[in-house]
Amino acid sequence: MGNILSRWGMSAQRPRFKAYEPDPDQVKVWLRETWPEVQQEAKRRRAQVYFGDESTIRSDYHRGTTWGVRGDTPVVAKTGRRFSVNRLSAVSPKGHLRFMVTESRVTADVFIDFPRRLLHNAKRAIYLIVDGHPIHRAKKVQEFVRTSQGKLTLVWLPPYSPELNPDELVWHHVKSQRIGRTVVATKEQRVALARSVLHSLQHNTQIIKRFFYEEHVRYILN
Repeated sequence: MGNILSRWGMSAQRPRFKAYEPDPDQVKVWLRETWPEVQQEAKRRRAQVYFGDESTIRSDYHRGTTWGVRGDTPVVAKTGRRFSVNRLSAVSPKGHLRFMVTESRVTADVFIDFPRRLLHNAKRAIYLIVDGHPIHRAKKVQEFVRTSQGKLTLVWLPPYSPELNPDELVWHHVKSQRIGRTVVATKEQRVALARSVLHSLQHNTQIIKRFFYEEHVRYILN
């Protein structure tokens, strides 16, 4: 069967999972109306636009392969401890990446600390596009936005539409690098490794720009 499928131009691939709940009409409105409006308003105000997201980096996450004798599966020693760290990041169409790695659970207070860092010494206003997670809509967050006096604007993506957020690809990139291939024994090592990989990506603006041109994002940038 594998030979037949190969002759038909098919190959074994890891599927890209997509939520089945999103409303196609809301996605169309976002791409055709909301996103162009955000671009125009940001251009008029000379503001910066970022797409933001959070993810958890677990100690038991591993990927990749290694060589071994056929029929004898290699064994790689790893810690049995369970711990995790959290990454908050944001990318811009200009190829900029800002991030924060924390050992704390992401609450409204922790999330607020991230845009506060974005605004630190920022010379221009910032539009931060995020999903509709309850943390992002919390009263504390809305109050922080209000007290920014227009320097920060939060924009919501359509529900269940992670494929519209280029920052999702930051985590995919990080996982494909040393994060998923390096065995760590402590949370401190995991934090240091995450920061190292993200710092490396931060200096590669071309990769970050490509996140906005992925087939399943298809953003039109002005």
